[in-house]
Amino acid sequence: MIQDKADEYLNSEEAQEGIREMARRLVSIRRLRAGTERWESFAVDVKYCRSRCTS
Repeated sequence: MIQDKADEYLNSEEAQEGIREMARRLVSIRRLRAGTERWESFAVDVKYCRSRCTS
């Protein structure tokens, strides 16, 4: 019964639009972050050191 109600809601146009809007926001945030110097380090755990690294 709860599963049926959850499925019904998630299949509604209201929920689908909310999911699409959240996806658009998350992609936008990801694209903004990808343009920063810190993104590569964050995304793939790569760190460049000019001298001796301690981490």
